[in-house]
Amino acid sequence: MLTFAILILGGSGIISQIILLRELIITFSGNELSIAIILANWVILEAFGSYLFGRLTERRRPEGTFFILTLFFSVSLPLVLYLARIIKSVISPIPGVGLDLFSIFLTTLVILIPISLIHGGLFATVCKLYSDWKKIKGSAAGRVYYIETGGTIIGGLITSFLLIPIFPSIVIGLLVAIINLVVLFFLFPRHRLLTFVVGFFLPYLFSLNQASIRKRFFDQEVILYKDSYYSNIAVTRMAEQKTYYSNGVPIFTTPYPDITFVEEYVHLPMTFKEDINNLLIISGGVGGIIREFLKYRPEVIDYVELDPLIITVAKRFADSLTRKELEDPVVKIHHIDGRLFLKKTEKTYDLIMIGVSPPSDLQINRLYTIEFFKVVRRRMEEDGILILYLPGSLTYLSKEMKQINRSIIQTLKQVFNYVHVIPGDINIIIASEGIRFSHFSINDLIERFKAKRIKTRLISTGHIRYRFSPLYQDWFWAEIGKTESSLNRDFNPMAMLYTLRYWSAARARIIERWFDVVEGSGKKILLIIGIIISGLIVLNFISKLIKEKTAVITAIGATGFSGMIFQLVVIFGFQILFGYVYYMISLLITGMMGGMALGSILATRRVEKRTDVIQDLFYSDVAIIILSLSMLKFISSISLEIIFIFLALISGLLVGFQFPLGNYILLKERSRVGAVAGSLYAIDLVGGWLGGLFGGILLLPVLGLSYTLFMVCLVKLLTATFLILARR
Repeated sequence: MLTFAILILGGSGIISQIILLRELIITFSGNELSIAIILANWVILEAFGSYLFGRLTERRRPEGTFFILTLFFSVSLPLVLYLARIIKSVISPIPGVGLDLFSIFLTTLVILIPISLIHGGLFATVCKLYSDWKKIKGSAAGRVYYIETGGTIIGGLITSFLLIPIFPSIVIGLLVAIINLVVLFFLFPRHRLLTFVVGFFLPYLFSLNQASIRKRFFDQEVILYKDSYYSNIAVTRMAEQKTYYSNGVPIFTTPYPDITFVEEYVHLPMTFKEDINNLLIISGGVGGIIREFLKYRPEVIDYVELDPLIITVAKRFADSLTRKELEDPVVKIHHIDGRLFLKKTEKTYDLIMIGVSPPSDLQINRLYTIEFFKVVRRRMEEDGILILYLPGSLTYLSKEMKQINRSIIQTLKQVFNYVHVIPGDINIIIASEGIRFSHFSINDLIERFKAKRIKTRLISTGHIRYRFSPLYQDWFWAEIGKTESSLNRDFNPMAMLYTLRYWSAARARIIERWFDVVEGSGKKILLIIGIIISGLIVLNFISKLIKEKTAVITAIGATGFSGMIFQLVVIFGFQILFGYVYYMISLLITGMMGGMALGSILATRRVEKRTDVIQDLFYSDVAIIILSLSMLKFISSISLEIIFIFLALISGLLVGFQFPLGNYILLKERSRVGAVAGSLYAIDLVGGWLGGLFGGILLLPVLGLSYTLFMVCLVKLLTATFLILARR
């Protein structure tokens, strides 16, 4: 029964992590960097819990501690999920406004305490319990580690293929709680009455599901709330007006859209075109944009969304506007990711419009990179145009706003011959391979617009003259010329970084300062780290300061760091290439856990055979170095989604292989199994916290994936050297 309880512990941990991740991604507006912060805070709280309760179990019976912690974990999970849904409406009373990274860090740290801290404590406690009940010492922690990880794999697969497609997150949390209470009921007969009483009242928490959905959308009437592969889609209604949300962010309203934005975004760029036959809209078409383009009588409008469920939902709640747009025979709807569609199609277009902005997350940023713009250029006629928009102002451009615009504009100039900007509260950016925008005078553009006889409510001769004013043009180019910015790439998403800085500037200057330091230092950071590591290696050769215990602890901590970086690289890489990590994150994390289980099983067998454990630890460090050097090149060539699961599995195997080895070396013949296992597990998780916090929100977005992986290589080179010297 104890083995089954450990399996349930592992399953409960992964299910809790996945459903909390999914809920918090919605709370934080789909920002993937929040995944790094959530995982970092999860592991640091697990580390603290593991260390604290590992010490505690040495002074009291582990049975009572395990029972109390499991009971608290079970009751807390549905309540924490409720808090994760409503927290944004409490701390940010303005709908649709994203939180800065510092606020995300503090928020998740508080939310995760009752779950991840307790789960870390349960690991250390059950190691001591397993050692006492099975009468083993040296390999107890290793066995618990791979049994728990086995439960993690089972829980991850059940979550991905059964629970998530059927049940809301809070309902899943309640099911996990009930299963844990059943385990306690049979494992501890003396406490069955208390377990039964708690279980009797637990189902009353099912009402939290609907209550939390209403609270998440500021008590509006929510007429649809549904998860897709790509995001969470919701629709709210107030009188006749419906607002559509993706991951908590409003994307369009019907039947009365923002007429100023819609008409300017369509008709101002169209003054440069005589006519259009084939048109592609990538996201943002429904809700007014398609209606305006139909006025030009194109032959075909191909329409794709980043999340195809948006189109399905718009059809379900169709009104006079959306019905006209989506049922017009000219409009061809494709239920496929926009970037993937453009990569696969053989058609060429007179106009391609991107209807999402700004690039605040990896899913959106993948439409603003050099790699994507090159695909766009291949699918455009020579006199075709690309249209996108960015945040702007006609009075003041902050440093962050300048960086966003300059980064995207300079990236476009790497691909297209001509780039034109129409400054305003929304900067409309137009790029073309063959149209020289500077050759058109304002009078030319006005005459073109008049000749088309397009009926509009806002656009007029005076409005065109105002928006194309040379005064605003000169001012805009002078302003963005005063700042420096980097090009935006798939695996070095600088535009996303500038957007996050833009969000953080008003609330958390500390984050902005860190971004400045890392971006300003750039690749010098790697040089400095390389010099420090080389110095430490030479110093250790001379003085032999590093002993066996220190070498093992350093290796395990660095492995925690490396494992988190690998996990984030896999998650970010998948989102960049395929765009639906919201669904796949459960399978990617499960793949990592599966590798860790396999690695820990192999290592535990090595320990029980009394092999040269230090040597095994050294060779696994060398394998991590090789993986870090080859991972990015491998990712960039992946065309099948399942390969990412395999990559996560390999990463997890190398990470999971080291913990049982390190635990055996430190434990030797000592009997303090709970304390040693808890402390080493905490060191592993502290390394993971550093990898998530600094690697995930600073190194990966600023230095890019390749240089961050090279940093992992340097760190593990140091620990491998320590291990081989300690062995000698």
